[in-house]
Amino acid sequence: MLKVILSVAFLAIISTAIGYQQLQSTLQSPLNISESTQFEVKKGTGFNKLCQQWQAKNWVESCWRYQVIAKLDPTLTDLKAGLYELSNTSVITNIKKINQGQQISFSFTIIEGQALRDVLANIKNAPNL
Repeated sequence: MLKVILSVAFLAIISTAIGYQQLQSTLQSPLNISESTQFEVKKGTGFNKLCQQWQAKNWVESCWRYQVIAKLDPTLTDLKAGLYELSNTSVITNIKKINQGQQISFSFTIIEGQALRDVLANIKNAPNL
């Protein structure tokens, strides 16, 4: 009986250690992009759909590990729509950026005395307005 208890305890410790190691590697795995990239999260996009979009672009290998982490930390699933600049930092860091709504800001300058038609033309030609 003691051998059975010790065997079960040993297997539980080994399983926990392996699970912890996998969790740590998932938390630290980078988003597979070579340079900073703009990415638009559309209104109504859920966590699973976001992960599938990233998987289709080969930015992540599989979604199941991130889905497990999202089950452990449900705040990660509250995504905000907008345009974000993603970097090759960890996947979780990029998800938290989207979760916190840290969108890209763009500026536009109107020069004093500039004609309205020139301002409108500049707005029309501005790429992100």
